[in-house]
Amino acid sequence: MVSLLDTEVADGTCEFCRQPDEECECELNLSPQQQQFFWDDRRWLVYIGGRNGGKTTAATARLIGMIERGEVRQGARIVVFGPTYPQMKKGTIKTFDKWFQKAGLIVKKIDGNEPERQLVNDITVYFRNASNPDQTRGHEVQIVWLDEAAQMDEEVLTLTNMACRQFGNHALYQTFITSTPRGRNWLYRWF
Repeated sequence: MVSLLDTEVADGTCEFCRQPDEECECELNLSPQQQQFFWDDRRWLVYIGGRNGGKTTAATARLIGMIERGEVRQGARIVVFGPTYPQMKKGTIKTFDKWFQKAGLIVKKIDGNEPERQLVNDITVYFRNASNPDQTRGHEVQIVWLDEAAQMDEEVLTLTNMACRQFGNHALYQTFITSTPRGRNWLYRWF
């Protein structure tokens, strides 16, 4: 398994695979903003940036780091919501699979209408459509990730926040919010 845990890497060394830059094939070099996101253990993590700003990569790296540090408990459930399945399949899931496969964490991939990934330590990641806020009800998870949250209804945030309850008071719960800005909507007001 590839480790992301060491922040102290020699100059000219990839932060993800620890190979010299000229030998690196993973192409993951976390920017200072992505590194902040990677190490942040606050309840709410928000990364708002322009297109191709590295938001999805930062959240994916954060998840990998949390698993490696043992912050994601064995048997945990993680749910990733996106505005539509086509958007998730072309962006979020593609980026997730790329880095989680390189890290050797994917045990089984289930694609189709409701994609999921079975990871090491019996961790399950569900990818779900947030176009109908009521469909976000009923989940009990350790981590919620709202990707392109500005395109979702505000109710999605409040409903999914209540889903972070899988292990009672005995876990690090987080909600990741990654998005491209979209005017002065609810995301602007909240964060």
